[in-house]
Amino acid sequence: MLKTLAGLWRKPTPVADNAALRAFLASESAFLAQKTTVEYCRARSGFFWQKLFGEAGFRDALDVCRWGAMAAVLADQVIVTEGFLRRHADGQEAALGAALIALFEDILRGYAADVLPEQRAGWDDLTAELPARMARAQLGEPHGPAEIARASGSLVYDLLPIHKSLRGHDREMMMNAVRFGMVGFHRKLEEVVRDPAALARDVIARSA
Repeated sequence: MLKTLAGLWRKPTPVADNAALRAFLASESAFLAQKTTVEYCRARSGFFWQKLFGEAGFRDALDVCRWGAMAAVLADQVIVTEGFLRRHADGQEAALGAALIALFEDILRGYAADVLPEQRAGWDDLTAELPARMARAQLGEPHGPAEIARASGSLVYDLLPIHKSLRGHDREMMMNAVRFGMVGFHRKLEEVVRDPAALARDVIARSA
């Protein structure tokens, strides 16, 4: 995940095809998962954060949290991307949705070689649920990214490696952090995709 994050501080590369979209989603989901979980844990542990982060047991639990959060955020980003590209699908909306689901699964497979099975918290459930989520999303007008991110925000909160007795009423705060990050992702998506119609055609064609 850290290797993925390393290039995020450079000016974003234009996303013009399926391969570039895959790389973009992989990087952005890792970034948002890392940012929200680590920042929360540091803030909640206060002055003792360095001691906490130095404990092997906590680091193991944080790895489970970050990888589970990455998959949850990625699922939401796929839904956001579908809403962004849908009007350019030229009557192939169902194919676009299926293609983006396949992209989600491909990204998880790409990470799986470096992620221990016990660190893949929720991956199977997210994969199983995504087709139904996509179908529901495509029944109406696309929801905004902040609304979509309620799903991943809640899941990320449940994965946090801080005991529930110490979290207080932080669920809404964590959800808002993820929602804010998802709005930023959507803005970046609008920036890097210069030709949405061409991207939609390529995403659909690659999955055919």
